[in-house]
Amino acid sequence: MSVLVSVPYWRTPGTVRRAVESALAQTHRDLLCVVLNDGDSGAPPWPALDGVDDPRLVRHDLPANRGRYFADAVAARAAVGWCEWWMPVDSDDHLDPGRLAALLAAAGTEVDVVMSGWTQHLPGGEVRLRPLRRPALGTPVRAVAHLSSLWRPAFAAALANPGERMAWDQVMTTAAWTFGRVAVADDAGYHRVVREGSLMRSRTHGKGTRVRRAAKRRQRRLWREMRTGPDLAAASAVLSDHLDRATVRQVAHEAARLREVLEVVR
Repeated sequence: MSVLVSVPYWRTPGTVRRAVESALAQTHRDLLCVVLNDGDSGAPPWPALDGVDDPRLVRHDLPANRGRYFADAVAARAAVGWCEWWMPVDSDDHLDPGRLAALLAAAGTEVDVVMSGWTQHLPGGEVRLRPLRRPALGTPVRAVAHLSSLWRPAFAAALANPGERMAWDQVMTTAAWTFGRVAVADDAGYHRVVREGSLMRSRTHGKGTRVRRAAKRRQRRLWREMRTGPDLAAASAVLSDHLDRATVRQVAHEAARLREVLEVVR
């Protein structure tokens, strides 16, 4: 089963190599790993990846910094019709070698998303197991799974929000439980590293800040509209109505550029 692993990158030169090498070291070998440089010209990932000699590694630059969820939207859309599955991996995180195989084993043929718990590594050295929480139907937005889950590309593309820079994974995973067919894998082989200097730890945009609280309030209002629809298509249409048209066109353009690169590699 073919998989596109995407690694969105912004100013993590010290960790991106570990993330990429952990993706390429998966026991499931039928994959491509694309590193999406999110407009970082000051500290691009390419020097850190020098010497990673694997034909499954794709290097791709986006023209400007637009945030993690813009890069995810580009990758998911480029993957539609090109591969069976899409899995994002943050450039400061890493995977156990059997992670992808475990998710695929749980997938089956009629599944849209495979989710699991993950392992969280805190700056002081503490390691926590974060179990998967399944929300009740009609639930408000909550973090039910990290976005590192395994997604059917078309399903993910329908829920992607390139206009947000933080916390959209909470809406996206809640929507997956509401409108999709979700399988659960018994695997915690995704290692989420909480580092100083990350967006989550930022004094201006981190957890508990005014900006992040405002983003969550905005997303909760949007989710209330999305969940009133009968299916994924209706929820996606509500989301599309809230997106800036210029942003939508930019995602389409960048996805087409990436797709051209993927076709050459294949």
